Amino acid sequence: FGEHADSVMVQLCVTALVKQGVLLGQLGRLDEELAAYDEAVRRYGDRREPTIARQAAKALVSKGNSLRRAQRLVDAIFAFDTLLARLMGRPEPAIAEQLIRGLLGKASSQGEMGAEQEALQTYDSVLPRFGTETDKTVRAMVAVVVLQKGVTLESLQQSEAAITWLKKH
Repeated sequence: FGEHADSVMVQLCVTALVKQGVLLGQLGRLDEELAAYDEAVRRYGDRREPTIARQAAKALVSKGNSLRRAQRLVDAIFAFDTLLARLMGRPEPAIAEQLIRGLLGKASSQGEMGAEQEALQTYDSVLPRFGTETDKTVRAMVAVVVLQKGVTLESLQQSEAAITWLKKH
């Protein structure tokens, strides 16, 4: 199969690679998990079909989240930034959802590194990009970002700013 197959076969292949990564992660085999995600992106990351691009995006989000759980925070941020560089600007809601997941992961990683101000900036970048989306899932993801920024402000002892932010949005 692979890169030259029709889009249905490619969709199945990229989905299988992402699933393989998830299963390897559940078994605690981080290096193999990351390799599966990397392979999905290497083979299919440049495909334009929305269903395939979504799975490649999901591979990068999953990689970033796995690296974050392993406390490899710089590597996690790099994975999330790779996602954003590859797919920012794609209009499809399913891809927008993955982009927001990537931004959430990046902000969480920044916060865990003690870079809370950068995390706040990452949260702030979501509303201009996705705040007017009409897709229900994307809107729900934006709401999660709004809440997470409020939680971050609260953790910084900025409760008044958190209240103002949450009321505004």
